[in-house]
Amino acid sequence: MDLVESEHPLSIKLKRAEWRLGALEAEHADLDVRHATLVVELEAFRRVYLRRLGPLFATLDALRARLAARLAARAPFDAGLRQQADEAEYKAQQSAREASSAEAPAPGESPRFEVDDRCKELRRKAAKVLHPDRAETDADRELRNRLMAEVNRAMRDNDAERIQELMDEYAAKSTVKPSSGVIEERLASVQRLSARLEGRITSLQTAVRDLLASELHILRERAKEGEKNDNDVLAELESELATLISDVEAKLSEEETVVDPLATRSETHSAQFPEPPETVTESPPKDDHERHANFHARGLRHRTARGEFVRSKSEVIIADALYRSDIRYEYEAALVVAGRRVRPDFLIKRETGRHIVWEHLGMLGDETYRRAWEAKEQAYLSAGYDRAIDLIISEDTPDGAIDSWQIESLVRSLGVTLAKNHDGYIVLDFETTGTSPDTGARVIEIGAVHCRHGQAIETFTTLVNPGVSVPSHITDITGITTRMLQGAPDPASALGELVAFIGDRLLLAHNASFDRRFLRRELANLGLDGSRHTFACTLKLARRTWPGRSSYKLGSLADAFGLKARGNLHRALADADLTAQLWARILKDQIDAGRAASEQAVFIEGRMSP
Repeated sequence: MDLVESEHPLSIKLKRAEWRLGALEAEHADLDVRHATLVVELEAFRRVYLRRLGPLFATLDALRARLAARLAARAPFDAGLRQQADEAEYKAQQSAREASSAEAPAPGESPRFEVDDRCKELRRKAAKVLHPDRAETDADRELRNRLMAEVNRAMRDNDAERIQELMDEYAAKSTVKPSSGVIEERLASVQRLSARLEGRITSLQTAVRDLLASELHILRERAKEGEKNDNDVLAELESELATLISDVEAKLSEEETVVDPLATRSETHSAQFPEPPETVTESPPKDDHERHANFHARGLRHRTARGEFVRSKSEVIIADALYRSDIRYEYEAALVVAGRRVRPDFLIKRETGRHIVWEHLGMLGDETYRRAWEAKEQAYLSAGYDRAIDLIISEDTPDGAIDSWQIESLVRSLGVTLAKNHDGYIVLDFETTGTSPDTGARVIEIGAVHCRHGQAIETFTTLVNPGVSVPSHITDITGITTRMLQGAPDPASALGELVAFIGDRLLLAHNASFDRRFLRRELANLGLDGSRHTFACTLKLARRTWPGRSSYKLGSLADAFGLKARGNLHRALADADLTAQLWARILKDQIDAGRAASEQAVFIEGRMSP
């Protein structure tokens, strides 16, 4: 039956929300197509660039390495010249690998690849139809992820027909039907999807902006502009490189006329650090883990935006996402974990607490690789690494592709984790009109305390007027009356201030499931996503820290440990402050007893499941 506005007051709000969702979907689809087009076209241009200029750069850098080695050999006690020689030699190796990795042009490949308009239009439709953010079940999300990966490959091949086939395949296989629930459920669903799309749009805007500012894009635009005037920009660069090569050859020739009793730097380096053989037959490694812990530069073939080389294109995507997000990382840095020497793909260091490791798995079908990974993973787990906190694992799909959206999501979550790690926690408490938001109970008071290293540094509190009466039994417990709420901020204002106060910090609460349910429901009512907030529970931690107590109520624990409330109990700020004191006591007792090494480790122990 059609909704009639006079019969359904929420229908106007729903229609506005659906109109806004449609606008967001259109904006997201346009940005998605623009981003995908830039990625495909820049990759095609990069291949042409490497084919034409890669060998020249390799020659130039090899000559510069020889020159630097010659200068260093003439002054063996000059540490600065030795460092320059090492750096020049490493760069020469990188350039040689990059030049050798340039793929031969495919039959019929155009030197100026551009995605055609039909392919762009179908990609825009696919973004609306297939995007994983629209999934309503795990199976639906898995299907969408697979098909979107196929769409991306089809776009790289300029294959519009294949994109249409993939959308048709989803229509045939999908078992998810559009929601036809009550208007409140539909409104909540539309608001959640809108919130997710807003986040995705922000990420895409950043990614597009970074691509447009990249040196590769700037050079490509120069090349396109030059074509209009019959000017080959890459040919000009080839000429410039040829001149530089001649100049370095002349300098090297002058240097090599000088008699030098010492070996050149490159010869010395080769003698001291020979390349490892491709295979070792004399004696096998101690185990697969030991073998894979060794660093072999030979496999580094793909250059990242930051300039170093990594082993796979999937790792390029991860490295570039970290680089764009200004997250500092080290590639394959040596690390000792549970007494074993490992080299994580990416090591993200933190000022305090344990560093974060990121492992990308691309060859699990290979038995040797799989066994080496299992040993490595066991070392991480034995050392207490947590996949949700400081151990990030991503994988290639069975066909060797990578879900770039998943990588972007992991990087955003990592950025949030790093921000949270540096700025403490928010202890939160709500006073409400009942025990569950599912029965219509609403928040009537908010109390929050910002803690760092167990110390309170700032607070936030406000009454909230949800437009409902306060039951008499709630007034008896809290002292809050309906009259007190008159003139108080409405939920939109109060929750908006709370969200700003929380920022990206982690949350703590006593009996956290209660406060989490209310936070999520109140934010959902406003069209916001509360599921991104991570909670730990001091009730859960208290039970683990002091087992066997008769009561773990906040007041009982406060009495037991001499914690003093700064205000009346069952008022939001007083309870939040008392919970903050309890958190500090839990930290002290856990760390003093050797049960935890850091504040973060204690939080992880008390973390609520999603």
